[in-house]
Amino acid sequence: MPGTASSSQDESGGGRASHANHPHHSRKRAFVFCGSTSAPACRGCPLAQPPLQDGATGPDLHTNEEESDEDIDTSFFDVRALQSKTFASQQDREASMCEDLAKSLRGRPTLPADPSDTSRSWEDLKTGIALPEVSCSFTGCSWHGETDAALRAHLLSDHAAQFRRTCGDDDALWFDMYLGAITSIERKQVPAVGLSKDRQMMNKLTRCYNDETICSLVCTVCGQIKTKTASENSHIDWQGNSWFAELSKASKTLDANCGWDEWFKQYGNKAPLDAYGPGGSEGVPQKDWCLEMDLYPAAFDIR
Repeated sequence: MPGTASSSQDESGGGRASHANHPHHSRKRAFVFCGSTSAPACRGCPLAQPPLQDGATGPDLHTNEEESDEDIDTSFFDVRALQSKTFASQQDREASMCEDLAKSLRGRPTLPADPSDTSRSWEDLKTGIALPEVSCSFTGCSWHGETDAALRAHLLSDHAAQFRRTCGDDDALWFDMYLGAITSIERKQVPAVGLSKDRQMMNKLTRCYNDETICSLVCTVCGQIKTKTASENSHIDWQGNSWFAELSKASKTLDANCGWDEWFKQYGNKAPLDAYGPGGSEGVPQKDWCLEMDLYPAAFDIR
């Protein structure tokens, strides 16, 4: 069972399982949602590698005790950059473009231009003055706007000549090179901080993430807290009853991860849970620690 899937108690999803695959009579099963799945070994793990066949030879892991230090080849420890490079990779060319383009930007590219002198940035951040959401970083340009899309459109139209001179004619790379140029400048100095910058970031954060679809959910199975977003790549999401019923080998999966019997065998019958845990006393009834679901049309319930 995926550890990042959260379950809802929506009763509408329980009718999609086939009667042919499940009992027609009503049964109730008790599950406590406090288990977790075990992680498989990765492919590169030594435990996951196939054993050597008879007669096959593997790497010699034994060292010759009589071999002296002088006989060991240590040249592979001596790693250094080439003194004279005769080639340039794509990454080298892009880094060079970013450095060249950075010469056309202001010294503080993450701040808007100073209205009195557009060749430099507005750096008085202690006053708390409101800064625009986005602004152009080219020297002599005072453009500012509200979205990255507007900034991209401005750059491609108003600064095309500067991009062609430093980055070539492929305008699909221009915005990435622009961001890379800003990065190359910011890496050489302490980032701009202050009350005005805090206001700018909080406003952008509120505008981008103040959405009713964004929330934190607790996984029913493993108890991890994950952030739910509207994206299809969300780390967690609500799941109806039918999601559990449609899992392959659903019964065994639920037993192993959420079964009351399995949990009680491993933990519940041991101190102090045997006295103070679910079902251990009248003050802690088992039903308070169980989730009831109608998984199948024939009222096959999981508690």
